[in-house]
Amino acid sequence: VFVFPHSELESRISSLDLSHVDLVNKTWKFGGNKQGYNNIKNLISNFPSCCIMDSQGQPVSWMLVYDYCAMGILYTLPEHRGKGYAKVLVYGFLVLLNRPENRSDPVKVFVDRWPEFSVVVCKPQYEQSGDLFKDTLFFANDEAILEETIRMTSVLDWTRYLCLEMDLHHMETFKAVASEKGVPSHQLAVCHMMTLEDISNLPSVDSSGISISSLDESYSGLVNQTWKFGKDGEALRMIRNMLAHFPSCCVLDAEGKPVSWILTYASCAMGMLYTLPEHREKGYAKVLVSTMAKKLHAQGLPVYCYVEEENKVSYRLFKNLGFTEDPSHRVTWFAYNDL
Repeated sequence: VFVFPHSELESRISSLDLSHVDLVNKTWKFGGNKQGYNNIKNLISNFPSCCIMDSQGQPVSWMLVYDYCAMGILYTLPEHRGKGYAKVLVYGFLVLLNRPENRSDPVKVFVDRWPEFSVVVCKPQYEQSGDLFKDTLFFANDEAILEETIRMTSVLDWTRYLCLEMDLHHMETFKAVASEKGVPSHQLAVCHMMTLEDISNLPSVDSSGISISSLDESYSGLVNQTWKFGKDGEALRMIRNMLAHFPSCCVLDAEGKPVSWILTYASCAMGMLYTLPEHREKGYAKVLVSTMAKKLHAQGLPVYCYVEEENKVSYRLFKNLGFTEDPSHRVTWFAYNDL
């Protein structure tokens, strides 16, 4: 993490251990029960965590990482709030997350200043061709500072291929800088971000007579061939990684072959929903989304997806299943120096 001054709190940043499972479970929105306890225990045992200790060595503020590498379960005990602990935890967590023993695929995180930052950039490493599908993410609440940030060569190398994800209202800023630098670009997609806030909003879906399973890596090629942004082999590595490490769900035909499927991106967003043409209009997509939503929720994970604006069929599907959106928020992806 760049732009972080020394702080006396650095010496009090530590990791959670199994003796803290009960404390985290009691304060977690979805915890307070045996299932929550088991989920927290798994996260603390197998994934990075970060906490701030008091003078007696007890955690008073903490953050964990879900099994898909997203930060979450951020909490500060009421009597310790208003001290800026949450911002310090973001720093500490990112340092822990980027240690070699915790991540084989580190992400560099830039902020314009600390602790009162206005721009955050999450930038992956690029090592081989499939890495072209790794997005650089931008979050900003000040357009002028955002423009200043993306002009910096230490943040973006405008001479190479870039795939950038941002809120749609930042689009003109990126277009202006790219035009000034003579960098060709094109918009890949504009999407609704749809979230299922309450699993009880899912309507009853009849899955009787349907064989449901998970996809394995042997089907990476099949998914790649049918994905809008695949087919040329560049996305194969990313899809294989998704199938190996993140939840998936599929409908099998009588021969045990997948005919409809949905995957999960590293961000935990559901995606790549697809049904082979000869198996459509059988309700498979509804069954898969419902099944995946329940699976993610059971693990205490967020349930959401991105739906392209022109994809009216998928939009209606998710809306009918209880997903909602913030109408003021649109996510867009741009490719620069496209190959």
